[in-house]
This record gives sequence, structure tokens and C-alpha cells, in this order.
Amino acid sequence: MKALLPLALAAVASGQMQQSAAPVPDKEAPESAEHKYARQQLEAAAELRHDLVQQASAVAGREEQTCGPIDLSTVAYDSDGQAFPAPRREKKETRANYEARKNACLAAFRQYRKLPELIAAGETALQNSTALKFKLDHADDCAAIYRKTIDEKAADITTREAEQIKACQSVDLYPPRK
Repeated sequence: MKALLPLALAAVASGQMQQSAAPVPDKEAPESAEHKYARQQLEAAAELRHDLVQQASAVAGREEQTCGPIDLSTVAYDSDGQAFPAPRREKKETRANYEARKNACLAAFRQYRKLPELIAAGETALQNSTALKFKLDHADDCAAIYRKTIDEKAADITTREAEQIKACQSVDLYPPRK
């Protein structure tokens, strides 16, 4: 599990690095309401993805810091009967200090068990932000098609316009959201 962790974190983080932030709009043309809405959604998704990567990184490093080197032959059980690796008791350590350290190790281990869920959530957030980036790139195009075709009769819409409408509908940009 620990061997897969750096690869999974690297995959999620590299996806974060590959995607750039929303492009800065030209100062000449004001940003449309559709584009602004898509940009805000993309920024929120990027923030969520960043938070998930930070949480996964924190959980991954916490177990080693809390428990120290673990001898897998020393096992303790929590109240639910779940086994977890416990640190060995040092010679001059009091029982209370050892119990506190063991409980901290248990808490870190419980969070470590949630790590695959965090990684999966990070990957989902990456996929969502990819879709939102696509929506950001095409928000103005779909809004222009909507404005051009909204008052036309169905018989007057060309094949090209019908295909553009279908393409915008497939990514939920027709009708545009503001």
C-alpha cells in the first residue's frame, strides 16, 4: 500500500500541474456571464483538488511521524476489533506515555486507511476539472450559437448549427448558464 501511495499522489499532483489556471481574459473584451460562470466553477474545482492532495499528503506522512518505525510483529486491536501495527514500548517509557503514543498511532492508522478514498476523490476532482476546463474553453462559443439560433425555426436551422447545438448540449452548455 505504501509503495502505491507516492505513485497515486504523484498522478493526482501531476494532473494538477498539467492543468493551468483559467486564462486571463483580454482587457479589450469584457468577460461574458457564461465564461465567468465556467471560470468560477473551474476555480472551485481546482481548489477542491488542491485541498484533497494536501489532505492525502498529510495523512501519508502522519503515520510515520506519529508511530515512528513500526515492527509489524507488534499488533494492537482497537475497540472495533481492527488490528493495527503498534509501536514497541521503549524500556524507560511509562505505561501512560506508551498508551498515549499507541492511541496516536491508532488515530493515524485510521486516517491512513481512508487514504484510498482521498486518492479516488482527488482523481474524480481531476476529471471534473478537466471537464470544467473544456466548458470554460467553449462557454462563449456555445453562448454565441444559442444567441444565433434561439429565435430561428427548427426548419431554418442548418445542419452545421444543429450539430453545434448537439455538441453544446452534450457538455451541458446549451442553453448557457449564467
